[in-house]
Amino acid sequence: MGIDAREQRLDELESRVAWQDQTIDTLNAAIAEQAIAITRLEEKLRVLTERLREQLSAGGTAAESTGHEVPPHY
Repeated sequence: MGIDAREQRLDELESRVAWQDQTIDTLNAAIAEQAIAITRLEEKLRVLTERLREQLSAGGTAAESTGHEVPPHY
């Protein structure tokens, strides 16, 4: 293997590493955004669950607490 072939091979490897680094950074950013979204959704679920518990313990039904009537065929 000549020097030119080694240099070309090294250039290819460096290019792959740079591309992989960029891909890893992109994936890390996506995961961080998803973690934030999940945290927000968990908080919303907690709040809604608490509201539902409060309304059910006050004697209401789930349909009454949301203002939606259940159709007669249910």
